[in-house]
Amino acid sequence: MARFIQPQFFTPAQLDAITGLLDRMAISDEEGRRIFVIALEYELAEYEKERAEQPEVPEQAAQAEAAQPAPGPALEPLARATEALLHRLRALDDPDAGVLLERLQAGDPYRRHYPGQYLPALARELERLLEACADDGAAGPPAATVTAPPPAVDAAGRHFVLAVAEAFEECFETDPAADGGTALGRLLQQVIDSCGLPLRLQGETLQQLLEERRR
Repeated sequence: MARFIQPQFFTPAQLDAITGLLDRMAISDEEGRRIFVIALEYELAEYEKERAEQPEVPEQAAQAEAAQPAPGPALEPLARATEALLHRLRALDDPDAGVLLERLQAGDPYRRHYPGQYLPALARELERLLEACADDGAAGPPAATVTAPPPAVDAAGRHFVLAVAEAFEECFETDPAADGGTALGRLLQQVIDSCGLPLRLQGETLQQLLEERRR
C-alpha cells in the first residue's frame, strides 16, 4: 500500500458516509476499521496522483466526437444541445476548469469531492448521451467506426482497487474474495460515490480483479 505521500483526508461528510457503512456492516473491530480508513486516505491520494500523471489522448476524443451516428429527428434538439455542451466543456482551459470544480464542490449539498478528472468523466457521459440519441435506422451511409470507449477501470483505477483489496485483507484479516467481493464492492462504491471518483466499478469487473490478485 502507498505510504510515502500525503494522504488525501476525507471531508467530515465523506468520513461519516464511509465509517457509517463500515459500522453497519460490522466488519472486524473498531481498531481494524479505523486503520482501514487511514489506508483508504493514502490509497486515494495515490490514485489521484496516478490519474494526474496518466497521459491524455485528445486524438481519441476527437475521433469519437467526429464518428457519432446521426440522431433521430425526435432527439435532434437534445443531441445538438449535448454536442454544444460537450464542445464547450472540452474547450475549458485549466483556470476555468479549476473554478468550475471549486464551485461544484462548494455548492454540493453532500459535500462531495470533485477531483481534476471529474470533468473528463463528465465528458465521457455526454458522449454516451450523444450515442443514445443516435437513430440506428436513419437513412444515409453507415456511420464511421466509433473509437472504443475507455475501460471501466483504467490503470490507476485498477491499482486503486487492488490496493484497497490488500488493505481490506490486512486490516480485517479476511479474504476480500471470500464473499465474491460483495463487502469490498460495497465499500469501494461508497468511496466512489462519496468522493466523486470517475470509476465505473461493476461486480464482474471487481471479480476479475480479485481473481487476478490471487494469481
